[in-house]
Amino acid sequence: MGDLLIRNLSSSVEADLLRIAEESGVTLADAAKAILEAGIEPARPAPATHDHIPRPGDHMRALLSGAILTDDEARDFQTTLDQLRRAPGRPLPFPA
Repeated sequence: MGDLLIRNLSSSVEADLLRIAEESGVTLADAAKAILEAGIEPARPAPATHDHIPRPGDHMRALLSGAILTDDEARDFQTTLDQLRRAPGRPLPFPA
């Protein structure tokens, strides 16, 4: 666990911290830690879940929403694209 030194703290903030610590019955350091932790918590990004990991074809499905109406149509379209990508004689996307 790290340490933090805050220099040039205004006297009013210091007085507020002291008052909060006294009212809470904790040390000044504990009061400051609690306030910092409470302020940082809302700013932390939510942890990544598997719900947000895109599946193959999701981007294409979003682009073609309305044109492809079912999952079966989307799967058939993706299969056709995969076959076209692997087709022999397909030109390279860059100069050889």
